[in-house]
This record gives sequence, C-alpha cells and structure tokens, in this order.
Amino acid sequence: MSDEKWASNTLQKWKPVIDSFDIDFEEQEKLAALAKRDKRVMRLVLKELEYTDAENREHYAGSIACMLGRAAAQEAIPSLRKILMNKRESEPMRFSAARAIGLIGMPGLPDLADVIIKFRDVLARSLAVDAISAIVDPNRNPRPPRKGEMDPYDLLVTAMQDDAAPVRENALGVFESVIPPAVGEPYLIKALQNPNPFVRACVADALIKYKLHHIEAQRTLGELLEHAKPKVRLQALRGLRHEGRPYTDALVPPLHALLRDKDGLIRAGAARALANLGTAASPAMEDLLKILKCKFESEAEFIACGEAATALGRIGHAAKVAVPTLIVLIKMNDYEIRLRAVNALGQIGPGAGAAIPALEEMLPGLDYRELREAVRKALGKIRSKKKRSNVSDQ
Repeated sequence: MSDEKWASNTLQKWKPVIDSFDIDFEEQEKLAALAKRDKRVMRLVLKELEYTDAENREHYAGSIACMLGRAAAQEAIPSLRKILMNKRESEPMRFSAARAIGLIGMPGLPDLADVIIKFRDVLARSLAVDAISAIVDPNRNPRPPRKGEMDPYDLLVTAMQDDAAPVRENALGVFESVIPPAVGEPYLIKALQNPNPFVRACVADALIKYKLHHIEAQRTLGELLEHAKPKVRLQALRGLRHEGRPYTDALVPPLHALLRDKDGLIRAGAARALANLGTAASPAMEDLLKILKCKFESEAEFIACGEAATALGRIGHAAKVAVPTLIVLIKMNDYEIRLRAVNALGQIGPGAGAAIPALEEMLPGLDYRELREAVRKALGKIRSKKKRSNVSDQ
C-alpha cells in the first residue's frame, strides 16, 4: 500500500470519531511524518482541515491541527491562521488552530503577530497571545530569535497594550506562569518605562509576582491607581492582589480613595489590596465598613463585601467596630460572604466576643465542611484570646 493510500484510509477511519482521545496517537505521529516528507500526503492532510461536519469537526479537524503543530509543519500555517480568524468556527477549533501555530514555533510568530496587532476579534487576539506560550515554553527548549526575526517576548509586551482585558491577561499570564523570571526580567524592566499605562500596569504586576524590583513596581502601580481611566485603575489593582509581598504603606491613601469609586469592581480590588497590607490598612476602616453595609444590588457588591470583610479581619483587634455588621453577614445565604465574615471575626479576636452566640448557633446542621471548620477555628481564637486578655488584665 502506498503512503498516500495509507494516509487516505487512516483519515477516513478517523472521521466518525467523536472524541479526539480516541484517535490513535501513534497513527497521528506516523501520518505527520509522512506529510512532512511527501507533499501529496501533506496536501491530503491540509484538505481535511476544511472538513465541515458540525458534530465532530473540533475533534477530527482539531486533532489534525494539533498533529500538524507537533510536527512543526510550516506548510499548515496559512490554513491554521484562516481557522483562527474565522468567527464562525467554534472556540475549541480556533483554540486548536492557534495552539498548532504556536507549536510550529518561530515560523508561526509573524502570523500570530498579525492577528494580535491588526485583527479586531478579541477571541482571536486572545488565542494568538495564548499560542505564544508554546513558543516560549522553557520545557520545549525555545531558541532565541535570530537576527531579523520577531521577538516573542516583545510581542507579548505589545499585547499588554490591548484595550481588551482578556488579551492583556493572557499576555501577563504567559509572563507569570510560563516564562522563567531570569528570562522575563529584562523585558519587564524595559517595559516599565513604556508610555502605555496598560503595559506599565501589567509589567509591574509580573515583577511583583516574580518578587523582583518591588519598589519600582509598586511606585508604578501607586501612580496608576489615580489614572483617569477605570480600566487602567483595575489593571493596576490586579498587580496588588499577590499575597505575601512587602507592600509599602504609601499605597494606603490611593487604595483608600478607591474604596469610594463608583465602579464596584474597583472597590473590590481596592479592598483586596488593602487586605494584603494588614494592619497598615486601618485608616481605611470606616470606608471598608461602609462596603460591608452595601445593598447587594450587583455581583460586584458581593465581591467587594467579601474582600472588605477579609481586609477588616487582617486589620485585627482595631477593627472590632465591624463586629455587629459581620454578625449580620454570617447569617446571609451567600456562602462566600459567610465564610469571609467568619474568618474576619476570628482574626479580630477578643473584640469579637459578641459574635460567640451567633457562631455557636451556626454549627448544628452546618453541611459545609470548610465553613464548619472556619466557625470552630474562629470560636477557638476568640475564646483563647479572651482568656489571655483576662489574665493580662489581672
């Protein structure tokens, strides 16, 4: 049997498959190798990317796309790009096409750049950025760009300028989760001076995640917290979400001001950032307490309330003024709000003694294990601290 005939028979055998995991991997590798050395087989395989059966296209054609990507088949790039840019394709199919271009490596980068810079579809741009993660993945031993080649790291910085949050988040995610700090640091330091505020916010975020250049990164985020555009303020707040970092108290005033922002998500982000400052956030207690007393008219208000409860808990004993409101919150139906309020009461300590009856009342019949354990821990903290406080008073 000729290679072309075997390839045709194999493709026909795969067509009815409704789960890509059922397509034999060894057969995929054999077919890819044949396509690489035989142009007739390659044409046959590329034609199957156009297979339009609605029921299993993303499994059949998607598997072929990924197979071509693993084989670094540069001949497939035009067809894969066409799929990526087609809004009528399903998201999984477009993801497979983008991922395949990324797996092909540096030869696919100009096409990904073209999509990121010029194409208006947010999903396509976001998937193109995600595809770059395959090019820079240290587990795949990426080679540095040759003279005259596009730099994938610079392209990720360019993507941080995108007006669409999903595109920026994907670019930032590649730096934070895929690129080693030693590789990413020079690009981030350079980009910290970029005139685009989104870029500065994203790279400062990545530097804080890397635990590098804290002073410069925090100074940048502090300035951007006062930016006129809400999207920039939100992006800057994202950079202050990382726990266990040496944040400076200079961030308290701008974060405190954002607790009064008309955007609920900005208020939530500010409360979360203040929680990371611990007791240093005490000047913001009054406004954090106001957030606890919101009317819960939107999802953003629920999120902000939970973050504010956490921030007050981390302030500690000085936040005992919030105890009556926290007692109200532990009786709500919202699981996340109840959990956060319970934890906050435990962290406040002796001043939360008034909450003991309400916490005890919660335990019987409480089905949620995490919440039940949180209540027990809170009661233990409040009671043990009350005993120590009484001993010290004597």
